[in-house]
Amino acid sequence: MPADPATRLRFSYSSYWGTWSLLLTDRCRATPGSGPSVEISLEPVNGWERGDVADTLSVRVRRHGTARRPRDVVAASLPEEREARMREHWPAELFAWLMDPRTEILGIIDWESHQAGSYGGGGCPLAACLKPEFAHLMPATLSIPIATAA
Repeated sequence: MPADPATRLRFSYSSYWGTWSLLLTDRCRATPGSGPSVEISLEPVNGWERGDVADTLSVRVRRHGTARRPRDVVAASLPEEREARMREHWPAELFAWLMDPRTEILGIIDWESHQAGSYGGGGCPLAACLKPEFAHLMPATLSIPIATAA
């Protein structure tokens, strides 16, 4: 029986970067690809004051095979103070969509576009690797640069 989406482990904390991410899966086998973990950064590296906020708010999908470190955390929910801070910076509609346990992101990613749009371990903005037939599911605050058939 599948885990209740409201209680599954949905977030990961990197002790190396000091940031929380939305964990989409740690068992991805889609090709092409570069590892089983697929995450979306929820906080900028170096904090909201000094980090690249625009990059974080681009909903960058990262795929990697980096092993978890002993101080890394995987959790069903975010720490309250961190979530409150995120809400100060993320557009409300987009943050609510990402936090909704019913939101299915993994299945709407075009992995070839993801591979082409990724740089290093930084991943690819969701809008650039989204399967075109799912563009209508995105919050209006997420820019969707997808060409449509004429």
